[in-house]
Amino acid sequence: MKAIIKDYDTVLLDELSDKALFEGARYSTRNVHTFKHLDEEDMKTKLVNLRKNNDNGIMVITDSLFSVDSCSPNLVNYQRITS
Repeated sequence: MKAIIKDYDTVLLDELSDKALFEGARYSTRNVHTFKHLDEEDMKTKLVNLRKNNDNGIMVITDSLFSVDSCSPNLVNYQRITS
């Protein structure tokens, strides 16, 4: 992740993402935030707020399949929200 994320960029993760994703994000930047598990509205709200105060990059990260509850995010909706 360090090659993609700069220390001034922001990472927004699903709160139940794999711990390795959190570790990689925290290694890359101090600006790590979470949104509620699979909650598209919370992700959208957090993105709007982060964009207000930030001209740097924002990367949204999630698992494709969560081992905790065997759920998958709607990646098409995620893409629409982040565009």
